[in-house]
Amino acid sequence: MLVPDLPCSDLRMLGKFLAMMPTGMPGVSTWHYTLHPEGSMAWLWPDEASHALIGQDLAECVEIKNDGPLAQGQAPAEQMLTLPTPAELLAPWHKALGTFTAAFYMEPQRPGRCLHLLLGRGAEVVGKVSIGLDDAARQSQAQQLSLLMHLQQQPLAHTMLPELVPVQGQTAICLPAHTRQTQLTQTHWSALQAWQAQTAKPCTLGSLAWWTAALQRVEALEDAPSLYPQLVPMLRILAERVQADMPVLAGLHHGNFCPKYTAVAEGKLLAWHWLQATMAAPLGLDAMHFVWESYLASGRVSFSLLQARLQALAGPLGPMLVGFSRHQQTLSALYLVDAVGRYMAGHKADDIHDAAVRRRLALYNDALRHCLQTPKAGKTGGAWGRVAAVATRILPQWAHRMATPQHHLIGSVGHW
Repeated sequence: MLVPDLPCSDLRMLGKFLAMMPTGMPGVSTWHYTLHPEGSMAWLWPDEASHALIGQDLAECVEIKNDGPLAQGQAPAEQMLTLPTPAELLAPWHKALGTFTAAFYMEPQRPGRCLHLLLGRGAEVVGKVSIGLDDAARQSQAQQLSLLMHLQQQPLAHTMLPELVPVQGQTAICLPAHTRQTQLTQTHWSALQAWQAQTAKPCTLGSLAWWTAALQRVEALEDAPSLYPQLVPMLRILAERVQADMPVLAGLHHGNFCPKYTAVAEGKLLAWHWLQATMAAPLGLDAMHFVWESYLASGRVSFSLLQARLQALAGPLGPMLVGFSRHQQTLSALYLVDAVGRYMAGHKADDIHDAAVRRRLALYNDALRHCLQTPKAGKTGGAWGRVAAVATRILPQWAHRMATPQHHLIGSVGHW
């Protein structure tokens, strides 16, 4: 038997869950695996699993062709080993889900690490079982399941949630047939507007647990990456300038609303991976995150092009933000404090060797600099003027608020 040079804990953890593999596999199987840069296990899959099944779920980590090995330059070299397949396999999975192939993905070694069992038919991922490997991860998984069960009891218009299938102490999050989208569609906007209508409430920014957690992450950050030494200091300055008494409209927030975790199914928005979700965060952040992540996945590095795409959100976001003291730049400030702080909290020095990480850090750095250099707001021209015009047509009762300068301050950034 070929044994990979892996941390013993990884092999023990994988061995514990090998019993979840599908029936029909031989007593000893050939397995393929890849490693993370720090040497821990990343992917593990048998010959029977489709390469496309693996590449689809974490495409930014590895890209696997349907008819060949790992794409050159996209991931660590594929290696092989042989492992015994337990004779006693978990038939309940097949009773609940039907025939499937499977693959494991283990996240890099850092707090909140999870092991994911991907279930698929052909090239399509139809389900995922995520097992937390530490207390933080287990708590996050439990919160996600609790939120999904809550949302299933109070269905959201234009939205489809994954099916939860409990099997022997674990819960599979199963997805119906779906089509992924790399751009925001009308289906996305209909769902986001429904979330607003069903969950949004006015409040102050400082009253939100979401904002308190974002500030705490920023405060806890260590030094910035060597390539961008001003990134963390700029983030701290931005966080300090946002005024906690700013009125906002807060509602359901997915937290990782992006092409990777959303799709269209039966004319509705299918959303999964609710690990960072909350029932109360400022509206508009999910749409902004989708644009950011879609742009980063494209491999482009021009901040001006990203900025143009973000400015294009002004029209669709107008009805969602009307009457409250935020506009495009306010939303950018709140988004950067949350997203950059969250990303940097899990950042490691060795990550800088990854081209995708360098692109992300470069764009974060440019966005923070741009946000801090933005002139004082207080006029209704430009993109915010267009938002005001749209809102005035749709909700005339709020028109007088849109014309009042204090409602245009960027998180009261006009006083910065």
